[in-house]
Amino acid sequence: MKSTRVMLIAALVVLAALTMPVMARIGYDTIVSGDTVFIYEQVNLCGLGFTQNGQLFALGANDEVKDTFSFTNCSDVRIPSTVIQNQPYYNGTTISGSAYVVFKKPTLNIDVMASNKLDVLNEKTVTKGTPVYFRVSSNVPSGFNVTTSPPYVEIRFTNPDGGSVNVFGNVSTFATQNLTGEEEFIGLVDTSNVKSGTWKVQALWKSTAPFNDLYNRGVDSSAVFFTIGAAKPKITVSKDEVVRGTSFTATITGRGSTAYWLFVKDASIECSEYVMIDPFGSGAQPGVTPIYAGDNANMANMSKSGDTPADCNGTMARVTTNAAGTRTISFNTNENTKDRTFTLVVAEVGDEPNDDSVNIKVVKGKISIDVEGDKVYYVGEEIKFIGENTESDYTYLFIVGPNLGDGKSLDDLTAPGSTEVEVEDDNTFEYKWDTGKYTLDAGTYTIYAVTKNVTGKDRLNSSMLWATMSIQLRKPFLTAEMATTRLAKGDKLVITGKAEGKPGSVYIWVFGPNIMGSLLDQLMDVSQSVEDDMSFKWEYENTGSLSSGQYFVVVQHPMYNGEQDVERRGNEVFNKVFNRTEFYVGGDRTRLMGSDAAEALVQVLNQPNIDDTYVKLYFMLEEGYINIDAIGDQYIGDKFTMKGTTNLAVDDTLIITVTSASFRPTEKTQASEFSGASGTVKVVKGTSVENAWSFDVDTTGFKPDQYIVTVECVETGTTATTTFTVSEVPPATPTTPPTTPPV
Repeated sequence: MKSTRVMLIAALVVLAALTMPVMARIGYDTIVSGDTVFIYEQVNLCGLGFTQNGQLFALGANDEVKDTFSFTNCSDVRIPSTVIQNQPYYNGTTISGSAYVVFKKPTLNIDVMASNKLDVLNEKTVTKGTPVYFRVSSNVPSGFNVTTSPPYVEIRFTNPDGGSVNVFGNVSTFATQNLTGEEEFIGLVDTSNVKSGTWKVQALWKSTAPFNDLYNRGVDSSAVFFTIGAAKPKITVSKDEVVRGTSFTATITGRGSTAYWLFVKDASIECSEYVMIDPFGSGAQPGVTPIYAGDNANMANMSKSGDTPADCNGTMARVTTNAAGTRTISFNTNENTKDRTFTLVVAEVGDEPNDDSVNIKVVKGKISIDVEGDKVYYVGEEIKFIGENTESDYTYLFIVGPNLGDGKSLDDLTAPGSTEVEVEDDNTFEYKWDTGKYTLDAGTYTIYAVTKNVTGKDRLNSSMLWATMSIQLRKPFLTAEMATTRLAKGDKLVITGKAEGKPGSVYIWVFGPNIMGSLLDQLMDVSQSVEDDMSFKWEYENTGSLSSGQYFVVVQHPMYNGEQDVERRGNEVFNKVFNRTEFYVGGDRTRLMGSDAAEALVQVLNQPNIDDTYVKLYFMLEEGYINIDAIGDQYIGDKFTMKGTTNLAVDDTLIITVTSASFRPTEKTQASEFSGASGTVKVVKGTSVENAWSFDVDTTGFKPDQYIVTVECVETGTTATTTFTVSEVPPATPTTPPTTPPV
């Protein structure tokens, strides 16, 4: 087994072979250790230590043989395409001390380049007269001493008529091109006299030595296409039609690095109504020099095109194309842009009459407004307005309704105006309006969404777009109820209801005998959250610890301002509006209890400066009871229903057991003497103030005996008992048939 140290050294040798700089071959056919050899080459490998036949080994880091390559004549070896690329091949089976070569696939590429040698023009249009380079790149020169034996390629063109030539423009040396480096720029080629149309160009390995080995081996460059266009400049736009408030681009195509006039044709409208170069200013856009309003000299030159430019800032510029002969310019529109067709013109700078134009149509955008919900809300609720605006960057909202005149801002209902809402990139907007901040009366209101900032509906005009929608505001109200007004001790006290207006909470006050100490926190001014559907449910489970008697409940709604204006602070009932204590419900001071305290709270809530509303409830808290209706005597096999009444809550669970009164242990050899029945039932709502229950009994299988009935409530522990008797079915009395005397 090789040691780890030996394996590490081997790995480093392989890594060094792969990463060391490629050695330049002195001769194209004489190879020495470390040279790069290209697939398809025919070379002399005797310099690797062979005299005639031989074998090369592709070795891994631990001398593992990955591939072998055999030959019979080391002086004339053709490299096949099956060898592993970029993998050292050794003349022995160990890396240490062996000579090696590296095989690579030859690459060849060609590109059409602008005069700056940076912009690639493949698949693009080159304006006639724009000079171009042809860039040829290959990995082959890196493997040779290019001074003594440079590679040769041919640049072959296919013209628009389909003819194959190696002459292009004013350059006729494309037939044989030396590659003295990995990248060569051939040209600069003047395209002024080149035939217009689409051309194809390809770099091919020459069929002459020394690189005839690569000729016709499928390793030539891929074909590249480009188009020679007419010298006349062209202008195109990114869209034929744009919605007012959106942007677009115009692209000029002409000679490379050439200046052209660009302007919007005069339309006899206000300057603010034109499409505009945006951004506009010195250096704002690459290659774009602004021409400002009143520049009569430049405007006169532009007019040589036969079209008159609009004399406005943002409508004229001197545009210089890049080396590839193109330049893209950004334009913008806004809510002031006229909805019409505009003409953009590109023209030669100078006396040349060459020009081109394109139309761009600007159309009105649209605006809409809606709300989340059913358009009916309660004062105090938050309303979310949503909409779409393709016309402007901002939407302006105002409200019209009773005593609001021509409209008021949603932010300030005391003065004319509108609320500015930013439009998102997807043309949508939204605004959340808290109606609880304002003293709005119930009624119907109209919301306007406008593309311009106006102070009311009387300022609307044809220069803007608007949309409307109506909402109905209602006064918040409160409903609350209990399932029963008679509550058994131990049952839950449950209060349910709806608080319209979506307050965060309602507040429960329970007044009754001896509510003091810790009971104040449990029963007086208890906050209960309101659900999204405006419902609430409050439960109190500890009724078993309360005294029997009459209780009074006040459910408080904070109403418009969302604030609880009257609250309990310790033993005090405090009026927050007037900042004063109204009365006491606990402590050593004279305190109000029961109905007096409930009535005092109601009177405070009724004060005109308190906007809170309320609902009053009451209930009787009683000791729980269960009544069992009388059960008559039964016979074995009878089926009957036992039933009764109770003050226990609906859905309380009752456990019913029917047990033989003579139940006693039996001998092991005897059958059981026990018989009876058991089960559970729920309390149901009765037909009067009491609730009801019932339980079905089948006496089949009962023994004759007296039976004890026990009914017990799971929730409260309340019980009741009674008895009834089950007897054998009496035997039938024989019937004597009548005798008929003889006649």
